[in-house]
Amino acid sequence: MDVLPHTSGDDRASARETETAAQVVRYLAGIMRDPLSPPVLPPRLEAVEGLRELASSLVEVSAFAVRLAEGDLSGTLPVRGAVAGSLKMLQGNLRHLAWQASRVAEGDFSQHVDFLGEFSQAFNAMVTKLGQAQATLRASESKYRQLAITDSLTGLYNLRYFFAIAEKEFRRALRHRRPVSIIMLDIDNFKSINDRHGHAVGDTVLREFSRNLGRTLRGADVLARYGGEEFIVLLPETGREAGVTVAEKLQKNVESCFIGLESGCLNITASFGVSSFATFSGNRLTAAEVMEQTVKRADQALYRSKNSGKNMVTFLAFGDASADGLGVGASRKMRTNAE
Repeated sequence: MDVLPHTSGDDRASARETETAAQVVRYLAGIMRDPLSPPVLPPRLEAVEGLRELASSLVEVSAFAVRLAEGDLSGTLPVRGAVAGSLKMLQGNLRHLAWQASRVAEGDFSQHVDFLGEFSQAFNAMVTKLGQAQATLRASESKYRQLAITDSLTGLYNLRYFFAIAEKEFRRALRHRRPVSIIMLDIDNFKSINDRHGHAVGDTVLREFSRNLGRTLRGADVLARYGGEEFIVLLPETGREAGVTVAEKLQKNVESCFIGLESGCLNITASFGVSSFATFSGNRLTAAEVMEQTVKRADQALYRSKNSGKNMVTFLAFGDASADGLGVGASRKMRTNAE
């Protein structure tokens, strides 16, 4: 007859404790698997001392860690301890990092991270590269913006940009009832310079001529290349007498300018046409129309200078229609044929 082994009361108590311990471990493991939906505390474990408090803390710590991993930095963690403290420090670092990233997005490339170990090195390297890229981009933008508004040969403003500035100045002149003048000028016999010395010398003449004009004009004056060997000047706050005086000064400076060539020095002259607008009473024209008419009169005055012997200054009043028919474009064609 078989005899069952004898089990003492102590052994049965030890077995129950082992089973309870295993259930506690399984319960806590369930919390770790899904802290956002933790398992319910089994009734038989409610009597385990401190288990409910431990489970509650573990749920809070684990759920907080999950939210951090998902990018939610808004939570709070009332639990204390080494693990909770580390998570709070991580949350603080991530919040600061998020703020720094927002500053970088707004163009502040002075932000650097001195926490999070290897990540800080990558972040700092990224910020440095972004700063360098932005500096390069700004330099390129400045370069192309300058190219868009200047004449490539002379470095002066191009005609499109000149008229954008001029229209604003004419609007201001009308609003404040202040005079404004236009000078148009043309290098005399420029075609013969190109024919005799070549286009490279012609380009040198245009560049030196432009520099001479720039040195002579006032800071508020606006100089642009009108086309070919022709130039245009805007004189803000300038009436007839002052406009003619500026043109005569330009004429004398050009006449006394000698351009050095390999074969010697080349002396050039230029012809000038001036017109001013200062009649505000009864004016019904827009700023653009006033500007167009003033430029037209200056161009017609320039034609008269070219047709009357060159190397001279001619003034034509805004309301003087005696030269009508010699407008912008037509006058330039006639001057070309005359030379």
